[in-house]
Amino acid sequence: EPYTKAANWRDGGDHLFTDIRNGEFDRQIASVSGAVASYPGASWVRWGHEMERPSGRYPWARGDAPGYIAAYRYFVDACRKIAPRTRFVWSPKGERELTEYYPGDAYVDLVGVSVWGLEKQDRQRYGRPRGFAETFGEKYRRVEKFGKPIIIAELGMAGRKSYRQAWMSAISALSTGRGPFPLLTCAVYFNDREPYHWPDGYGSPDWRMTASDLAP
Repeated sequence: EPYTKAANWRDGGDHLFTDIRNGEFDRQIASVSGAVASYPGASWVRWGHEMERPSGRYPWARGDAPGYIAAYRYFVDACRKIAPRTRFVWSPKGERELTEYYPGDAYVDLVGVSVWGLEKQDRQRYGRPRGFAETFGEKYRRVEKFGKPIIIAELGMAGRKSYRQAWMSAISALSTGRGPFPLLTCAVYFNDREPYHWPDGYGSPDWRMTASDLAP
């Protein structure tokens, strides 16, 4: 998460990309890359996620696609010099604008999207609970054209037990390389309370799950 050096890390986004390209974050990039290089296993680095729709949450989500791409490439080039085995995850939120922010095949090993199932929002926005395949399918269709392996980099669901069980059952039934989402290779569950207040009065959804939540 390339936050700025301001006291409020969300300030200074208007010059963040320029600062990165001017080398003002080289020390931090080298430190992170060194830590990644020292890890003996496989490493996936997801940099500057959910960039394509400004929300005030991330200073790198600014509606500046050329600036984002240049900063992303700068980071990847610098990281590769120190940690050449690293694989890079380009991770949009999954909105319609995402194509403008694609940094190019040479800079992307995997594509990651965020997928959230919030039953209250579903009912207010669509008049009914939506299933996993419907919610994820919209985003999958927007990123499959890049031909890269796809991951769900952040997955969460909140609502009644039946709602959460339906989502998990649909996900568990998927097979890698087959079915409706053949490029999907893994999903990472965000097993915590949402740290950011969602707009429109949804507060901070609680995505936490336990084994008992999934029991029939």
